[in-house]
Amino acid sequence: MSGLINQLIGRKKLCQLVDVKSEDELKKNCLTWVQEGLIKSQIVRDEKWTCSLAVGGKLFAEKYIEAVGIKAKYREVKVINNCHLVKEPSSPYKIDL
Repeated sequence: MSGLINQLIGRKKLCQLVDVKSEDELKKNCLTWVQEGLIKSQIVRDEKWTCSLAVGGKLFAEKYIEAVGIKAKYREVKVINNCHLVKEPSSPYKIDL
């Protein structure tokens, strides 16, 4: 499917972070939150979500790295407020010629 963006989110951790009881409640609330934000023009970019390859608990981050295998060799896991973020390396790739 061209144009499809794949995202991995630790839904259980997300439910905890936004204080909802179930994934079904999360789905309903997400739509409401987006609609309200658009109406109020209060959509704010949070780099934790927009600049990470995976976001969730420690086990989720570890499973993500394991699942992508060799591609995860230079990925970094950062912990911010008990949330594990899998990030691209901080320093740019360097090629020695």
